[in-house]
Amino acid sequence: MDEKKAVAKVEKGGALARQTKFAALDTSPDEVRSIVAMNLQGRKVSAFDLARIKVPAGETTHWSVRTLDGPQAHETIEGIVLHSRDLRAFWTELDPTGKPPDCKSDDGLSGMGVRWADDDPTSPHDCSQCKWGQFESDPRGKRGQYCKQMLAIFILMPDTFLPTVIFMPPTSIKTTRDYLYRMAHFGVLHYSAVTRFALAPDKNPDGKPYNRVECSRGEQLKKETIPKVRAYIDLVLPSLSAVEITSDDVGPDIKEEG
Repeated sequence: MDEKKAVAKVEKGGALARQTKFAALDTSPDEVRSIVAMNLQGRKVSAFDLARIKVPAGETTHWSVRTLDGPQAHETIEGIVLHSRDLRAFWTELDPTGKPPDCKSDDGLSGMGVRWADDDPTSPHDCSQCKWGQFESDPRGKRGQYCKQMLAIFILMPDTFLPTVIFMPPTSIKTTRDYLYRMAHFGVLHYSAVTRFALAPDKNPDGKPYNRVECSRGEQLKKETIPKVRAYIDLVLPSLSAVEITSDDVGPDIKEEG
């Protein structure tokens, strides 16, 4: 599709006319690819282009969601779960800013990087055996793990053509996994329904407030919509598999937990 056709389609309501709640699903994968390419001037979507959402600090009761007009506050987030990834990230500095991790794991199991002075950055290691992956390994005297465990949840939101990633901190990993396991237990595809992400205020053993993410199933997608979601997942999956964490993705509840 060339630029004139794409613009005409949008002006007539073709690309934006909703058969579903989701703009990207009412547009063919080729058209999604074309619109994204025109806006990026041919540059490929990189892992760092995806919109990212952090679980807010305990004193904040709403999500901050990026829109065309700037950040907006939402009590809940709705989206279709496209993909999830277990991740680990370790920084030798206690308070890094905007830096990629010194050591990381893209599956939460096997890590690679520099954890101490004579570490071999080319040799993978078992994260479960690493001393920084144990509880109470945080050098600040806290109960948490110095190497941060996270769960990346990739969702398609109603008004977006590209996925959004939510980085779940350790305090929200279990509730999110339980939700996905529950869907599997009852034979429900994770991308066959809308998922709602809500914030549940809680406190750690020291009385410090934090937000725990609670997931629930929303609207069931129509049968004819589900193959469209599968086609969209196939289109974007390579980019989702390449997403990496920076220290900016680690919210205060992760750094200060326990």
